This record gives sequence, C-alpha cells and structure tokens, in this order.
Amino acid sequence: MAKKLDRTMKYLFTLILITTLSCVKGQTSNIPYLAQQELKKFTGKWQYTSNDTIFTINLILEKKYNKGSGNGFYIDVIVGDYILKKGEQILQSSSAIKPIRAGGFVDKKLNNNKIDFLITDLGKKSKRGTVTFEIQSGQENIAKWQLSNNEGIHIGTYDYSFSLPLQAMFKKVN
Repeated sequence: MAKKLDRTMKYLFTLILITTLSCVKGQTSNIPYLAQQELKKFTGKWQYTSNDTIFTINLILEKKYNKGSGNGFYIDVIVGDYILKKGEQILQSSSAIKPIRAGGFVDKKLNNNKIDFLITDLGKKSKRGTVTFEIQSGQENIAKWQLSNNEGIHIGTYDYSFSLPLQAMFKKVN
C-alpha cells in the first residue's frame, strides 16, 4: 500500500511540475518591443587610421528598457566601446565601460544609413559629444564619423575640443 501511495505521489508531483512549467513558459510579456533590426548593419568593429593613430570602435545592438512617460517599452539601440592607439601605445580604452550609448536612426524615413549616438571622450575628463555615423551610399563597409559638442551652456572658460577625431572615415573590419 505504501509503495502504491509513493508511486501515486510521484506521479502527481510530476504532473503538477509539468503543468506549472508549461504555464510559466506560455506566459508572454505585455511590454511593447520596438525592434530595429535595420541597425544590425552598423554593428561590428569599425576602424579609422591616420598615420600611426588607430581609432577602433565596436558597435553592438542591444535591447534596452525605456521607462518613458507612462508605460515603458523595449527598444533596440546601438551601444559600444572604443580604443584609441598611437603606434603601439593605448591612449584610451573603454573596454570596462560602454561610452557609446543610445544609438538610433537620425531620421529612418529619410536615410536609414545614418545614426546618432552619444559618446564619452575619456581623454577629456569624460566630455560628452554626439556622433553622426553614416554608412556611405553603395559602400556598406565605409562610414563617415562626425563628432559634435552637446554639453550646453558654460560660464567662463570652457574647452570645446575633443581628444577623439571630429571627422573621420571608418572602415568596417569585421
């Protein structure tokens, strides 16, 4: 009798476990998701070379939660890091953090080859800027980089320069 009860308990436990797991798996999130698969063409390692200076950026597509006003949603954005080298000497490396963030299309309807993203210039005491990054027409592995200041109003002396290139042509290396 005890063996039969033990077998029945195992059967009931297994049945309950399977039912519970299938219910959990069947649940879907009610949070909206704005997928931007077109951003994938920007992902990868891009490199700019000038004399013995090599500036490499690594762009990644990441799903981020945006609280927004009211209900939140998920959205694909570009994030990444960079390395700035002169010869063999590393001048800046951001592998521990992601100083490239919040990347998305400038105006997807007009040009889906152009994105903007925020960047932190680690060589200028974490100075922030905005980069416009545009894949050139007919050349999917070449992109134009334009860095501009976005740090608002300053009182007194202020250094508007960057240690990163203001304009550059990048080549996709992977």
